[in-house]
Amino acid sequence: MSRRFARLELAGESLTRPLTVPPVAREHALLRRAAWQHRRARFEAALRDYSRALEHDPNLAAGWCGQARMLVELGEYDEAAVWARRALELHPGRPALLATLAVARLRRGHALEALGLLDQAVGAAAAPAWAWLARAELLLCERRTASTWCVLKARAAEPRDWFVSLQAARLYHYYGLVAAALDECARALRLDATQPWTWHVEGECRLALGRRAEARRAFERALSLDADFEPARHGLAALGSGAARGVLRRLRAGLERLLPERAWGTR
Repeated sequence: MSRRFARLELAGESLTRPLTVPPVAREHALLRRAAWQHRRARFEAALRDYSRALEHDPNLAAGWCGQARMLVELGEYDEAAVWARRALELHPGRPALLATLAVARLRRGHALEALGLLDQAVGAAAAPAWAWLARAELLLCERRTASTWCVLKARAAEPRDWFVSLQAARLYHYYGLVAAALDECARALRLDATQPWTWHVEGECRLALGRRAEARRAFERALSLDADFEPARHGLAALGSGAARGVLRRLRAGLERLLPERAWGTR
């Protein structure tokens, strides 16, 4: 059991940022803050808030689902599956929980199990966008074009939420469909151009196409909206280190042309 997994069993940690709300509403304030943290790519912070909300009310389906989704974001797929299964014991058939368990299993290579879970998730009345995005990931993993239809269904479920298009963009980018990812970024920015995560993913897509100047502008735009947005900081740092490596390669090539080959020894 990892340290993170063990911590989820514990209660009573003090909040990083105290909440000035009545005690009866504390779990709902924690859920709202966790959702905000998720939309800023602060997965560890969101995980803490979701788990704390469950300390106040262990029956919160949104808390269980959010906790499992953050574990997926953090790459803790086995732990995410354990928590999603526990949640489904309390909330059987909940589409968002089925979708989260499906993604956790899919990323461990269990596509057939994921398919069965997703059939249940998207077969439910008013399936949430997350369930359709999870189904899109399964189809992208199998290189099937029907994934586009699933993304359209996700958009239809929450037509005014920029976050749906951002998540679709992340999926497309991960599976190498950069043009489709850029289209989803553009849609997310039309819905809300103030979200740093969208600009960051835009930068990643531009970088994947070799458009370094455009990528830099996108990362800088993300940081102008949130100076603490770590992914964009890492993106800019990667651009800088890449440029430095390029300079060193060019310098070495120039020296090799000027100096005898034996001066360099074994290459």
